[in-house]
Parts: sequence; structure tokens; C-alpha cells
Amino acid sequence: MTALTTELVTYPLPGAAWPELIAFWRTEWPHTDVDWLDALSGAHAETLTIQLALARAGGEIVGTASVYYPRADPEACCIADVLTSPQQRGQGIAARLTELAVASAFAAGCRVAYLGNKPTEHCVYEKVGFQRIRGAVMRRVAAGAEQAEAGWYAEGQPMGVRETVWGDLPGLAAFLAQPLACVFTDYPRGLMSLRQADPVRCVSAFTTVWNEVAQRGGKMLTLTGGSPNRVLGFGTLTPDAGPARSHRAVLEVAAHDHYEAGATLLTDSLLREARARKLAGVLAYAAESDRTKLQVFRHAGLRSTAKLHDYARWAGAPHDVACLELLLA
Repeated sequence: MTALTTELVTYPLPGAAWPELIAFWRTEWPHTDVDWLDALSGAHAETLTIQLALARAGGEIVGTASVYYPRADPEACCIADVLTSPQQRGQGIAARLTELAVASAFAAGCRVAYLGNKPTEHCVYEKVGFQRIRGAVMRRVAAGAEQAEAGWYAEGQPMGVRETVWGDLPGLAAFLAQPLACVFTDYPRGLMSLRQADPVRCVSAFTTVWNEVAQRGGKMLTLTGGSPNRVLGFGTLTPDAGPARSHRAVLEVAAHDHYEAGATLLTDSLLREARARKLAGVLAYAAESDRTKLQVFRHAGLRSTAKLHDYARWAGAPHDVACLELLLA
């Protein structure tokens, strides 16, 4: 094999570097959930550090691995964009680049790394210390940080609600990797607690929610804890599609089991936003078995308008979903 060189670069990158990288990624993916041009140009750099571990052989790109972590007070990081050219596979390049990316994030202060991939009997990430939690979600901890999440979600932290930023991407991945009691963490996008079902998303959970909410002109909020980038929950207000967009939206919230009061804070904040927009009403959906979420919605004034029988399925069985509504005008 031609001599391999590796380097670690931080976004934004010069525009001259974009075409080669995008062409390399397109050999595997037509696109990803994170827009390449936005990321490479530094569109998220105010709150999110993105570093790229890059391998070259004979001057050509033969492998990449990205790591995302908050610019300020990082706790969690996410690994993405791991790709090796077909001609160079089986030589340990992916493992080497993933290790380089993780080590950089841990040196910056991160204690846990998450990534997503399809479950397989053996995968390259196991060679660099990742263990599968459930479904597509894998996790690796820094030395001595085996119980990091126990501290992140410990009871008694001050809570705050603010607008979501791109720096929340790793924190949301960490939050969704917990065995939350709520059934749906984001009903409109089909995200469920891994206690209920095998997750199919990890890093892309943030962009799946963010992109649709942003495209429809909605609002996404983060429930923060004892650290500015610690995600204890999140909520969304997603306007309906088409002509209904200007007068109706779907409300959704999810909070950690230790911070159920945070779901109320998120709900109240999103309803204030709905009223400020002069929406005629909001809708919400919750599994009939999700008593806590139903209580939060009903306490905020939403009332059940329909029961969708056998509308969702998890654990091999059908379940009912409640539809709730609050008229605002």
C-alpha cells in the first residue's frame, strides 16, 4: 500500500477543499443529514466544533471520520462520516481515523462518544472501544468516565429552556441514548425511547427533527441542565404543511425521567410561541400508555379529541395513540 498520511482539520475549511471531499463522500452517499456545504463553510461553527480526520495515500483521499462536539463545555461527542475508499478497505484506516477523532474530542473535555450504525455481528467500531447500547446506537467512554451519564442526568440540577442550537447535536444524541420512560420522544418524526424500541437513528436524530422544524418555520427548544450544553429534554412546534401552516401546529415535548417538570416548562414555552404567532390551535399526540406526557398536555389545557386505535406498534404489539387539541383563537 502507498504510504498513508493522516491529519485532523477543523471546520470551516477553505472552499478549494470542498469539491474533493464532497466527491469522495458521494462515492458512498448521495447526501447526508448534515448538509456538507453548510458544515464545511462553518455555518454551525458558532456553537458546534466539527473536526475531520483525513487519510491520504498518494495524495488522494482514502478515508474520513468526523467528530462533533459543543464549542463550550463539551461533555458528549458524536462520530460520523466514517468512510474508506473501496480499494483501501480492510487495512485499518477506518479504525485509525475514528480513534484519532475520538481522542481529539476526549482531549477537548468530552467524556462519552456516540455513533450510529446498522447492527452487525462485528463492526470496526468495536475495535476502537465502542459498545452497542441498543439498535443503531453505540457508545464509548473516556478513561474513568463509565458512569458519566449518571452525573449528567442526576436529580437536582437547575433547569432552563432556550432555543435549540447546533451545539445541542451531541447532547441530544446522549439524551436519546438513555432508557427514557416516555414512549415517543418525537412523535411527528417517529422517534421512540430505546426502552420501547430499537433506535434506527443516533447522530441523525438531531438533524431529522431540526431540518423539518426549520423548513416549516417552526420552533425547537432545548431543556438544559447543570451544564450549558447538557440536554435534559427538547420540544418542538411544527406548523402543519400546506394551507394549514399559518393557523395550526403540532406540539411535542420529551424530558428525562428525573426532570418531568421540564416537560411542562417546554410545553408552556411552546404554547407562548404559538399564541405569539396567533395560531388558531395546536395538536399533540401521545401513546395512551404514556400517562406522564398525557398529564403534561392536559395540564396545559389540551383535550383529547380522538383515540387512534392500534396506530403504533412496538414490542411486537399494536398500541393506541391519543390525539389532543387546544384551541387558541
